[in-house]
Amino acid sequence: MSIETTLVELLRSKCSRVYADGADVLPQKPYVIWQGLGGQSQRYLDGTSSLRHRLVQVSVWADSRLAADALIADIEAALCASKQFTARPQGEPLNTKEADLGLYGAQQDFSIWAPR
Repeated sequence: MSIETTLVELLRSKCSRVYADGADVLPQKPYVIWQGLGGQSQRYLDGTSSLRHRLVQVSVWADSRLAADALIADIEAALCASKQFTARPQGEPLNTKEADLGLYGAQQDFSIWAPR
């Protein structure tokens, strides 16, 4: 199973509304957006590779600051506990707010390593 497939399954276990790269329309809250940020290429001298690395940003949006913070904390715990890949947060969540839309957000970057 790919990093992306496993990631989406884990995110959906915490919130049913999960979108890659961005939501096309303003969905019902809460919702999650994930985006790949690249990663390290892993190749041996013979050109083969047994591991894959992705940097991933996860953004959550909710009706309140407490709800957004709770959701990103649940996601961090689920990703770090995964047995299918190794995920590590790259720092604490960044809080944001879209006052015009009534949205409270939190985003966090993760380093994820998995077998190919």
